[in-house]
Amino acid sequence: MKIGTSSIGMKQYASHWTQLITAVVFTIATFFAGNVSAQGTDSATEPNNVCLETARDALKSCQSAAKSDQRLALGKCINITDPAARQSCERQAAADLADALDTCQGGFEVRQESCQKLGPGAYDPAIDPTNFTTRIDNPYFPLVPGTTFTYLNQNRTIRDVFAVTHDNRVINGVTCVQVHDSVYTDGQLSEDTLDFFAQDREGNVWYFGENTAEFENGLIATIDGSFLSGLNNDKAGIIMKAQPAPGDFYRQEFSLEDKYYAPGVGNVLTVDRVTGERDELVSITVQ
Repeated sequence: MKIGTSSIGMKQYASHWTQLITAVVFTIATFFAGNVSAQGTDSATEPNNVCLETARDALKSCQSAAKSDQRLALGKCINITDPAARQSCERQAAADLADALDTCQGGFEVRQESCQKLGPGAYDPAIDPTNFTTRIDNPYFPLVPGTTFTYLNQNRTIRDVFAVTHDNRVINGVTCVQVHDSVYTDGQLSEDTLDFFAQDREGNVWYFGENTAEFENGLIATIDGSFLSGLNNDKAGIIMKAQPAPGDFYRQEFSLEDKYYAPGVGNVLTVDRVTGERDELVSITVQ
């Protein structure tokens, strides 16, 4: 399931945006549920704890994928005829595996904590298409067609262009707003995504999926991050509540980062909890 959790706290966002927006900014942490600690309680002793069982299955998947990637990398290393280059390739494959497994473990630890707050039940939200609208005016996540948000990392090497289009797409019976999110690394397109959002009648903004592709040297490297609510048992999640408050905790999507929001603007800062990478809003344009 492409779902996750979000905890909200109130913080002042200390940047040039505070000169423009004199309001409290919410920070939302969305968590990656990649794996499970091998030291965790056996799911057989907790037959009704769906949250932990899901996390354990996610662990196995994450670890298997990491090991599979290493085997593929080693297979390529074997075909390098220069001994020194081949050894360097093998060392890199081992290092990449270690990093991937660390990410899996860190993700599970966060998910394990999340399960304690979310409870043991299954996540199965009822989606009534008549309860949704494409008018997304939540003050902390407004999506006005024709608006483009541009973000830069602290080294100004990564530019993220988040453009709210005039296009809609029906996902799981719900008509969603389509957002075109393009990421450029050193001026080259590295990720291209179509995101789909809708707002319910209470004012909660839901995330219904994404079609995404990652690029290397101008070619598509993977589309693994893609998902759509209602397909392959994937499910939509709330990305912003109608009335967010300190201490709120709910499913959003799987990732491992803190997001900061300002009323009337939306997302103004994203901080990767693993790498410390910061993506800050630098401009808003309206067409």
